[in-house]
Amino acid sequence: MNREFRLTGVAAVGIALGTAVLLLFAPTMMNDFVEYWAAARLNLAGQNPYDPALMLELERSVGFAGDRALMMLNPPPVLTLVMPFGVLPYRPAAFLWFVLHVTALLWSCAILWDLAGGPRRLLWVAYLCGLVFVPTLFALFLGQISILLLLGLALFLRFVRDGRMIAAGAATTLLLVKPHVVYLVGAALLAWWFRSRDRRVLLGVAFGSIGFLVPLAFNPAIYAQHFEFSRVESLTHFTTSTLGALLRLAAGDSSRFGLQFVPMVLGLAYLATRLRRSRFAEWDWDREMPLLVVVSLATAAYGWVFDQVVLLVAAIPMFAVAIRAGGVQLVAMIGFWSVTGAIAFTQAFRGVNSFWYFWIPFAFLAATIMLGPILGYPNRPVGWQSSLEENCRKGTDS
Repeated sequence: MNREFRLTGVAAVGIALGTAVLLLFAPTMMNDFVEYWAAARLNLAGQNPYDPALMLELERSVGFAGDRALMMLNPPPVLTLVMPFGVLPYRPAAFLWFVLHVTALLWSCAILWDLAGGPRRLLWVAYLCGLVFVPTLFALFLGQISILLLLGLALFLRFVRDGRMIAAGAATTLLLVKPHVVYLVGAALLAWWFRSRDRRVLLGVAFGSIGFLVPLAFNPAIYAQHFEFSRVESLTHFTTSTLGALLRLAAGDSSRFGLQFVPMVLGLAYLATRLRRSRFAEWDWDREMPLLVVVSLATAAYGWVFDQVVLLVAAIPMFAVAIRAGGVQLVAMIGFWSVTGAIAFTQAFRGVNSFWYFWIPFAFLAATIMLGPILGYPNRPVGWQSSLEENCRKGTDS
C-alpha cells in the first residue's frame, strides 16, 4: 500500500465521518470551534480577536448561549491555520474543521504505525486506537485544535527518519499551536540543534514560520493585542487536567498560582538527565520522543483532556511492537488499553470535570516503565527503533 493511496483512504474516511457528524448534530453544531471561527473572522476584518466583547457578539450571532465569550487562548500564529475557516459561514466551517481533524488524526496514526514497523495489513488497529481514545473524542467533538499538534509530532518523526531535515524543521512549527503541552519536546529540539548545528532544520523552521506572518497582513496590531490580553486575562481560575492543578487543590489555596509550575521542574530534570546520558551519542528521536511527550503531559503547567491526544505518539508504537512480538507482550498491552479506556469512558459518561483526567499521562508513564522490559528494551525509554532491531524480527510484514 503506497502512501498516496493510504492518504487518500484516510481523507475519504475523514469526510465520511465528518458527514455523519454533520447529519447527527446539525441542530446544534456548537462547540469550542466557535472561538477559533470568531477569532479568525475578527482578524480577517482587522479587528481584535482577543477582545471579549467583540468575540461574544460574534459567537452569539451563530447561536452561542453563554454569558462569557469563549476566548481563543492560543498565540497569534494559530490564526494562520484558522483564518481560512473564518471566510466561511459557521456551520460549513465547523463541518470542514471536523473533517480536517479526523483526516489529520488518521494520517498521524498511519505515520506512527508505519514508523513503528506495524504490519500494514493491521493498519486499521492504529486507526481504531486513535478513534476510540477518549482524549481524541474530546478533541474531535469539542472542536479543539490539539490534533494538529499530534500531526506536527508525527510529521517531524517521519521527516527525520527520511533525512528530510528542512521538512522536519517546518513540521515543528505546528507545535506552536500549543507549545506548553509538549514543552519538553521544544526544549529538546533546541538542545538538539545546538548539538548538531544542522542549518537545514533552522531553514525549515524559518520557512514554516513565514506563514505565521499572515495574520499581520490583516491586523498589524495582533501581537500587541495578544500581549494585552495575556496581561489582563487571569488563568488562575482554570482547573486543568494537570498535576499542578492537583497541587493547588491539595494546598487548599487556589491562589497559589506558582504551584502550577512546580511539576515542570521534574520534567526539565528528566530532560537534563537524558541529554547528559546521550552526550557522546547521537540523539535518537525515534527512541526519545514517546517518553518526552508522556513526561511533558504529566508535568505541563497547563493542559486539558483533549490535549492528551498527543499520547498516541507513545500508544501506537507500543501497540505495533506488542502485535509484532505477540504473546504476553500483546496481552499486557491489550490489558492496559482496556483498563485505562474503561475508566476514561466511565468518567466521560458520568460527565466528570476535565481535571479528573489528570491521571491518564501518569498511566502511560507507568506503562512505558513496566511494559518496557516486557517488550524487550529494559532501562531505556520506550521507543520503536530499538524494538524493530531487538524484538520484532519474528513478525512478518504483509
